[in-house]
Amino acid sequence: MGEITFQAAFANAFWVFVGVVAGALIQSALGFVERNRQGSSALQVLQIEAQFNLEELQVFKDEIARQKVLLTAGEINSQQVFFPMASFDYSALGPVNNSGYLHLLLGSDLLKELLSFSKFFNNRNGEILHAQLQQEAAQNRSVHFLDRVEKRASELEQGLMRITQVSKRPLSLSVTSK
Repeated sequence: MGEITFQAAFANAFWVFVGVVAGALIQSALGFVERNRQGSSALQVLQIEAQFNLEELQVFKDEIARQKVLLTAGEINSQQVFFPMASFDYSALGPVNNSGYLHLLLGSDLLKELLSFSKFFNNRNGEILHAQLQQEAAQNRSVHFLDRVEKRASELEQGLMRITQVSKRPLSLSVTSK
């Protein structure tokens, strides 16, 4: 009778162990699936925001080109030139960064492109560009300055376009080093 109790206790302990291991594996697999689903959603949100900003960039470039023509024709002076940056949107950038997905999804090169874009196209930089334009206008180089701004905008556009085309890589379960 003592042997039957020992076998029953061993069998119970064994099945409890198997249940715990199976539960841990299932939990780990579900966590992996959920992280990948969240990563896909985060990338999709970033790409939608990037597409929106590309559309706003076209508005920006069109406005700079229009003002450059007016400035060249003498219809406006450099004080009246403005850099329309208020409508660029970076509302997804913070939450995606805080979730930890920004760096994982974009990698260092695309992250650099995105941050360069956001540093250039913001209200504060619009004020700085306007001040620089005034300095250039004092030396009769305002049109040349606007040409440089258009060139920089086109360079940054290429980087943001790369973000809209990136496909999601599966997120790994562990961090690997090179």
